[in-house]
Amino acid sequence: WAGKIGAHSCDADAREIAVAKSKHIAIKVGTFCAEKVLGACLRRKESYCLYSSKVARIATTGALAQIGKRLGSPKHPVCRGLTQEDFATLDFSKMDFSELASDMKAPVMPNTDALQSKFTDFDSSTFENHL
Repeated sequence: WAGKIGAHSCDADAREIAVAKSKHIAIKVGTFCAEKVLGACLRRKESYCLYSSKVARIATTGALAQIGKRLGSPKHPVCRGLTQEDFATLDFSKMDFSELASDMKAPVMPNTDALQSKFTDFDSSTFENHL
């Protein structure tokens, strides 16, 4: 059905941004006027910085706040990584990584009763016959 609503006409950048937004690895830098005629804005665009993971996005956001840097302007975003010097000055305890908690799953322990039953029912002579 996507083709019927014009989604097929999205360019590769728009698709990449949509995927990054769905994975929560994009930061919106802002909106800017992409096309003006006689001083009136005809078309607005949004700009984003995309990261390889949620951890990278969260760390970059927290780091920029600590080191007093920005992602540039909406029209001219600066989606740079962090330098070694940047990392040396960071206090990770001041960063909010709570968003990652929802991605973590509790470990699932095997059913020990079922495992015990399989070992108890195991006939070693059957195994030896196949060697």
